[in-house]
Amino acid sequence: MSKNKHVLVTTQTSIYAGYTEDIDRRPIRLTECRHGFSYTPGPDDQKGIWSLATIGPQEGSKIGPAVPQMDIDHVYNVAITTTAAEQAWLATGWGR
Repeated sequence: MSKNKHVLVTTQTSIYAGYTEDIDRRPIRLTECRHGFSYTPGPDDQKGIWSLATIGPQEGSKIGPAVPQMDIDHVYNVAITTTAAEQAWLATGWGR
């Protein structure tokens, strides 16, 4: 298993998901980084931004393509995602 963790990163204006070796590094370096442009809420018990770390983006979310590596400044929060959320981030595209 890789030592990289799949994480959700928030800044003042954006949401990103990708893999990192060090959740404490600033700027945080993500590989296979995807931008969450907009997201569709989950079921009633999984609403809000943190649902992106627990169940991942749902159908209708707009998630950009992965870039190989990105350093993100001005990080507000970093959350380690569940396996289900990681798989959803990998499977979700723009509006699907």
